[in-house]
Amino acid sequence: TEDKCTILVTIHQPSGNIWLSLSKVCLLVQGNVMYFGQPDKVPEYFAVILYRPSLTPTS
Repeated sequence: TEDKCTILVTIHQPSGNIWLSLSKVCLLVQGNVMYFGQPDKVPEYFAVILYRPSLTPTS
């Protein structure tokens, strides 16, 4: 936002449009951060760690 405030939202299986409208995402696994960054970079990140998604990043 213009006031530089942090907004925290949890969302289960967002649509592709909503997913890409987020500025940053934080993916947790058992309480540990697995990924933090831009949502459009998630497929690239998982490809590097040898995970090949069969659907979309939000599936």
